[in-house]
Amino acid sequence: MKQKIIFVVAILSLLSLAVFVSAYMEQIQGDEDRITYTASVRQGWNLLNAGIYTNILTVNSDIQESDITAVFVYSPSTNQYIRIKPNLEEDKYNAEKRYYDGWTSKIHSLSAWVYVERDGMIEYETDDVISMTERELNSGWNFVSVTENALGQSLNDLKGTCNIQKAYYYLEGYQELDLNMDFPTDMSSQGLLIKVSNSCQFGGSSVTPPQIPN
Repeated sequence: MKQKIIFVVAILSLLSLAVFVSAYMEQIQGDEDRITYTASVRQGWNLLNAGIYTNILTVNSDIQESDITAVFVYSPSTNQYIRIKPNLEEDKYNAEKRYYDGWTSKIHSLSAWVYVERDGMIEYETDDVISMTERELNSGWNFVSVTENALGQSLNDLKGTCNIQKAYYYLEGYQELDLNMDFPTDMSSQGLLIKVSNSCQFGGSSVTPPQIPN
């Protein structure tokens, strides 16, 4: 009888775990502007898609705002980090807005460093994000957020006019990304760091028509 009770308890525990996992399945819902990211995070630094929006948590999020102690985005115009949390560096942020002619979606579309105090699942919503398939990149390193339309495609599929030299995601350290690997559906946890040799645009045509004769 005792063994049966232990067995039943074990089965119930597994079922409750399965329900918890399914409730927090990693996913990206949406491709532009309003996107919901459901992502697993680890204690410490995480490179998250559109991480500036981790202050807009859904009611389903396991991670709470008090668990997030720091958020930084990278400025391609100055090659410096801008602190978003704690204590927004307003001068740097406003300078970046001027660099983009007030187009804040270009800042908000950056993947961002987010420091989390514990392991868990985070769910947050964005408000002003550019589709990855339409992103413009600067020569050098770019922090890029994955959006829904990019899933199932590789960086080589998406590269458009870009010459991609290196690409990384971050999971307890930098992990190099295969440029031919199709993005799986659980890319919600991994923002990207991509180095290109030229200023360019994803999704644009990488071929040109023949030149007109002299």
